[in-house]
Parts: sequence; C-alpha cells; structure tokens
Amino acid sequence: MDLMALDSDKVRQKRFSFVNDEGERKTYIQVKIQTYKKDGNDKTILQFIDVTKNVLQEQFKVQNELLEMINACISHELRNPLNSIKAQIEDQRSIFSLLERS
Repeated sequence: MDLMALDSDKVRQKRFSFVNDEGERKTYIQVKIQTYKKDGNDKTILQFIDVTKNVLQEQFKVQNELLEMINACISHELRNPLNSIKAQIEDQRSIFSLLERS
C-alpha cells in the first residue's frame, strides 16, 4: 500500500509540548493520525514528529518582528525631535551670523 497516496482529508494533527525534569527545555511533538481501510479492516497510522526546531524558529521570527517594530517606532520618535532641534540650531546660527555682519 502506498502511504503517500492516503487521503489527506482524513489526517488529524495535534501539537504537544513537553518539559524535561528540570523544567528547562521544551520539546514540541506533532502527532499525525491517519486512518484507512485495508482488506475490509480499519487501520490507523500514528506519526510522531519532533517539530521543536520549527516552533522555536517561529517564536524567534515573531520576537524579531516585534523588536523591529519597536526599533522603528523609537527611531521615528527620536528622529523627529532631533531634526527639529537641528533646524532650530541652524536658524540660530544663521541669525547670529547676520548679526555679526551688521
């Protein structure tokens, strides 16, 4: 029987996370349950997949996106007042240079 040809509509998936005895590292397991009939009998395939790497990559991606948003916001909030201060200093310098010439 070709297992790759099984109907994907009948596949059920669930993710679980497990913590070791010290409570430090989580392991994420995805369980796929596939049922099919063979020779008139119901058969079930359980597939356990370690998806820890994928879950951690997703978490890091979300964290990085949040940090990028915070960085953009802070940069914007700092840039506007600094540009305003810079423009005021340039105006004052031009006024002082005009006063010195007269």
